[in-house]
Amino acid sequence: MPSILAACLLASLLVCACVRGDAPDSDSGSGTAGGGPSFPPVIAFDTGRLDARGLQGPPDGLRSLMYEFCIPDDRAARSEVRAIDASVRFQPGAPGRIGCADGQVLAVGDTGQPGWREVLERLAGLPYVTRIEESFAE
Repeated sequence: MPSILAACLLASLLVCACVRGDAPDSDSGSGTAGGGPSFPPVIAFDTGRLDARGLQGPPDGLRSLMYEFCIPDDRAARSEVRAIDASVRFQPGAPGRIGCADGQVLAVGDTGQPGWREVLERLAGLPYVTRIEESFAE
């Protein structure tokens, strides 16, 4: 009887850990960059596949990763984002895959820039940036 109780307790703890995202193999949507610290959950793609230069892919076909996010469609937000991310391009009227709403503008950036880790962390820390997704230019 005690071994059954212990097995049930262990199973319950494992289920709780997986649901909370504490399990080692859980995917919270964010990753680590080149073995660095975990990125904020606002970043909804795996940064662990990027090297120190912000590039991904096979050695003979490395490429940067494009990302997108929504910001308020006003001059102050655009200026603040542009001061953080030199690669950013704004696309007014385009919702992007992320689904920018009315009153927002789509912002698209690129990891192929010096300090890309810090750029993503700073963007994720802005109060009006709620999610940063990988962008697939179409």
